[in-house]
Amino acid sequence: ENYKIDLVIVTTPSGSHAADSRLFLENKINVLCEKPIGLRVDEVQSNITYAVQKGLQYGGVFQNRFNEPIKFLKNKIESGAFGKIISSSVKLQWSRPQAYYEDGWHGTWLQDGGVINQQAIHHLDALFFLLGQPHHIVGFSGNIINNLEAEDTFVGAGTFADNGFFTLEATTAIRPKDLQASIEVIGTNAQAGIGGGAINQLEYFVQDGEKISKNELQINS
Repeated sequence: ENYKIDLVIVTTPSGSHAADSRLFLENKINVLCEKPIGLRVDEVQSNITYAVQKGLQYGGVFQNRFNEPIKFLKNKIESGAFGKIISSSVKLQWSRPQAYYEDGWHGTWLQDGGVINQQAIHHLDALFFLLGQPHHIVGFSGNIINNLEAEDTFVGAGTFADNGFFTLEATTAIRPKDLQASIEVIGTNAQAGIGGGAINQLEYFVQDGEKISKNELQINS
């Protein structure tokens, strides 16, 4: 008996995500791909263009967008509670020992990428989900402690079209264990910080100079 496949979820190794997704798209199947949806920008752009032309759904998995603190800030930003956004930031200070990169695929350009593509990608997605796509961005990447093809540390800064400036700091060179991962949004009328193991905890929210408690906000983090 023949079955029509409506959707495929791609969870293969990162290096094959773009090619595997393209295979299913070419067979007229919608695709939801685990992050990253590709390791080469040209391959991802080609897949997006193809999906649009064929009327197919093609997306990536960024489940942290549905965290209660992220949804809360999204609502506050869209309602204008922050006033004018001045600045925002992503700070990811994690630890990955050298042994993590010795398995033949972690940290390679062909199969994995570095801290931006594998560890900080969820935090960057959350920032851009909250404030829109970046307008300009500059950055520096390299290896501070670990030995890998890609980067273990990245720092950068940029601008949004309408939401101020932002900074990025991401590293896997912290020792001996993870320190923090956070997102902050600073506006003229409100300021907020999100942390936790999966950006799932509201660390603080200040509106019109008054700090609002988590209980008052009724956020289940």
